Amino acid sequence: NNHGQSEPKKIMSTHQDTSRGKKRDRPSSSGSGGKRIVILIDLDCFYAQCESVRLGLEKSLPLCLLQWDSALAVNYAARSFGIKRGDGFDEINKKSQGQCVALHLPVISVEDIAASTAASNSASGEDGGQQHGDTATEDGSRSSELEQSYDSIYNLPAETRAEMFKKEKNVMRHPHEGKASLERYRLASARIFSVITEALTANVGKGNFVLERASIDELFLDVSEHCYRTVEPAWKDGTESLADAASKETVVFGANTKQMTGEHDNDDDDDDEESAALRRGCIMAQNVRKAVFDTLGFTMSAGISINKTVAKLGASYGKPDGQAVVYPELIPRLMDETPIRKCRNMGGKIGKQVLSLLPEDEDTMGSVARLLSLYELTQRLGRETAQRVFNAARGIDGEPVLETKGALTKSITAFKSFGATYLEDLDKWTRLLATDVVARVEQDSKRNERYPKSCTIQYVFSSGLGGSHGGRTTRSARIPFPKGSNRQQRLEQLISKVTDTLAKRDDFPIHRLGLSAIDFELQSRNGAIDAFFAKQVSPQSQKTSGGGEKSELQKQQREQKAGLETAAIDESSEQATNDSKAGSCSKMDSIDDASKSSCDADLAYARNLQATLNESASASASFVGVQQQQQQQQQQQQQRRLVVDSS
Repeated sequence: NNHGQSEPKKIMSTHQDTSRGKKRDRPSSSGSGGKRIVILIDLDCFYAQCESVRLGLEKSLPLCLLQWDSALAVNYAARSFGIKRGDGFDEINKKSQGQCVALHLPVISVEDIAASTAASNSASGEDGGQQHGDTATEDGSRSSELEQSYDSIYNLPAETRAEMFKKEKNVMRHPHEGKASLERYRLASARIFSVITEALTANVGKGNFVLERASIDELFLDVSEHCYRTVEPAWKDGTESLADAASKETVVFGANTKQMTGEHDNDDDDDDEESAALRRGCIMAQNVRKAVFDTLGFTMSAGISINKTVAKLGASYGKPDGQAVVYPELIPRLMDETPIRKCRNMGGKIGKQVLSLLPEDEDTMGSVARLLSLYELTQRLGRETAQRVFNAARGIDGEPVLETKGALTKSITAFKSFGATYLEDLDKWTRLLATDVVARVEQDSKRNERYPKSCTIQYVFSSGLGGSHGGRTTRSARIPFPKGSNRQQRLEQLISKVTDTLAKRDDFPIHRLGLSAIDFELQSRNGAIDAFFAKQVSPQSQKTSGGGEKSELQKQQREQKAGLETAAIDESSEQATNDSKAGSCSKMDSIDDASKSSCDADLAYARNLQATLNESASASASFVGVQQQQQQQQQQQQQRRLVVDSS
């Protein structure tokens, strides 16, 4: 199967569902009980596509985006030459005979960030960095500021774009120059997600969809309620014409083996309620994709089905710039065609363990369903993981689509890999990372009215414990994220805390350092965020109220010191994990924060840290409860003895 890239597109049923009379009670969009309609939307070759849009390049131009000497993103035109992720610049040229264009990720140095920060502070005057001409929408988002930031990078005049392309084409960069930056791609992602949210709100209605941001270029939509509410149009206007358009755009998985009539049910009944709901989901997916392309010029692919796992697998059959629907009765066939490593949450260690249980010629999710019992899986994977794999092999996935407010990221992260470095030489990289994170946190706070409570420090150092990568060990610590009205003060506080924490650990030399702002709290327009970035106090007012401010600053410092002492957490990884991470660093020379896998690992790590804290708190509470219960039992026994004695 070629995943639908050369299959006829017009194979979706065009039966209209506006005449549906029967309705059944549908589950909530959380998906508890009953079937759902879930859409997975995936931006095509996102990083490479960002560069095509930014520079005004034709989609047919073969293009690779590199980090140092390794391809991070390869568009479909370049893939036709056999170019793949990880290929170096020379290999790309050789495979394409010079026809493929190579661009490099933006690289920032400490000097670049310092100059940008100074310019921002100077332009903002006394507003502490607040942007002007930026009005809030009803939901409190800073959509105008986001649009302006996006346009300043992606909507430049044609002459400017041509000059930029000429300057950047086939120019390589080197790790010693600084840190690779993903900021322009984060900006594009935020703008795209805002367009999607606006389109859905206008044409489906707020509250009729749940949006979960899966990554920088993927999102899930749960549209169950709306798709089963057939008395309303699938999209606000033009339902009939939109259904025809969706029919042309949608691949029906498995339909190429049947007569091309659009039928898919075994009983030849294409008018059941579930089928109608899935068709409405296809209309919604097609129009979301159209809204983004018409507004910003980005293409996306989509998968439509009854849960996250199947929707994500289905999307690959609509790529590129298309969509595919998977009906429930064809899920077993889909699993027969899906390699284990391609299934959601099965690409790593778990997938390898499952493969080891199968014969050599069996490697699909369908193989797992046919050949492995729940007992066999449990013996190897443990009860919880075995049940998840057992269900996934049958296309069962009850994981709900969880709303992400404004499609916000859960962390703001910056990483840098370098040669063996000791404390006295680490300041350059600490300052670069801290400056990047503080600036992005400030920007995020203005746009989304939230602020992080904590910062995790993650680092890789030479432990001298041996191993295939020189005995490298990964550790982390957790510190409070600094607060205050002045960016420079926050920056210096963060640098000081990171330096002090690493000095106390004495884990040197360090090869990789990362900072992640996490644990975001939403703030009201008139709340703490205004205190962080409010108009700075004038020198005159400082003189009149200096004693109070000094006292408050001392109190804040004591609280932060106490938080540092109580919140620092050590986390030593298993040697195999360390080797794997170090190997990735060596292969890419630096992953920095320029790959989705690294960002996802950082998010997973933050979640693990929080889970550890929760478990510790739960264990402490449980221990106290046991003590109280034992005391009560002792008191009751004493009372019974007194009663017996008195008798």
